Amino acid sequence: MATQKTDESQPTSKTPEKTPPEPAARLPRWKKLLFAVVVLFGFFIAAEIVTRLVFLIGGRDINRYRLRTRQETKNPGEFTRSRFMAHPFLPFAPRPYDERTIRIPRPLIGKTLSYSYRNNSLGCRGREVVVPKPKGVKRILIFGASTTWDGPNDETTWPALLEKELRKRYGTNKIEVVNFGVDGGISPMSLIRFALLGLDLEPDLVITYHGANDIFLFCYNNLKGDYTPFVESIRPDLPMPLQYRLPRFLMASYVVTLVTHRIDRGGFQYHLSREIYPNFDKYEDQKGDGIQKIDYFLRNLKTMRGMAREYGAGFLGATFHWMHGNDTTQRFNARLRKFFDKEKIPYADVDNKLPKKDLSVHVDEVHFTVEGLKRMANIFADKIVEENLLEHGKTETDSND
Repeated sequence: MATQKTDESQPTSKTPEKTPPEPAARLPRWKKLLFAVVVLFGFFIAAEIVTRLVFLIGGRDINRYRLRTRQETKNPGEFTRSRFMAHPFLPFAPRPYDERTIRIPRPLIGKTLSYSYRNNSLGCRGREVVVPKPKGVKRILIFGASTTWDGPNDETTWPALLEKELRKRYGTNKIEVVNFGVDGGISPMSLIRFALLGLDLEPDLVITYHGANDIFLFCYNNLKGDYTPFVESIRPDLPMPLQYRLPRFLMASYVVTLVTHRIDRGGFQYHLSREIYPNFDKYEDQKGDGIQKIDYFLRNLKTMRGMAREYGAGFLGATFHWMHGNDTTQRFNARLRKFFDKEKIPYADVDNKLPKKDLSVHVDEVHFTVEGLKRMANIFADKIVEENLLEHGKTETDSND
């Protein structure tokens, strides 16, 4: 059998081999990360612009979604606890020995102001109070809310300035003024704190300066004498809000503000007034003419005067000052004056003594500049001297004065 030979001299058809494509160059990891950051930043800027436009067109205020106060402290552990604590007979109480700085925006003057304080063992702003009262000391207790607590430091509250002024006028260092003012406070709280804490200090004179917080409740027909259903108890076990923890420059963003607001409302100590007084909107249909429930407030003052008198102390009331005021605040102070006159209670007419619409005195509708705090101290000092409320002549002068 013949074998067919292949002619190797003839060309053979071959399929050319395909060259595999070179792999695409991969971006370095840092470039991918940078690209992602740029894209996210772009989305953030777009969201910020849109959010600001929505607020601008709708006439909405972003400050409604921000915390009223910020706090600063050298001890990071302070952020794990509230400035206030639970109490068996009060909706909340100032924390004893608490020491920190808080920053409060004051939009009226376009500034954020700092307030540094240290509480004593009673939760009162200022130095410790000696018990029993030393011989010859005249002791004044002042009850109120943030407008009494108010002051850049413990030495510039109007109660502290009042102490300094009275010592100067009477020529003695044996006059003490104890500041029982507390942020967000209302007259029932002062009544209870006076009964359970104040009487132990053996006061010679008790002063009250209330109005701004109580007046918000007077207009509700369903308000009861213990201020329910509008007052609830604080929850001090909740962690401090995220808006406290973030750097201040981040809170300038509307997007960050809204996101952190939503997170904080979900389980943090959000805002004292909204936590303690959460039911204003719930009972909108119960609103009346503005001050129809003021008798509860007057009863609290009268009861405090009765306790003071029972324990040998004088009592001094006051009208309340608003920078602008309105018909409701005018009627409130008119009722106060009528009440004081009827009950023969001396009072400092603060509302008429301080000027209206004066930014040298005010940082907002009810809180004061340092100049305003000095004028408050002088108004009360004038009334104390005029009415001889410290029994001038019986205050013993320290031999070291």
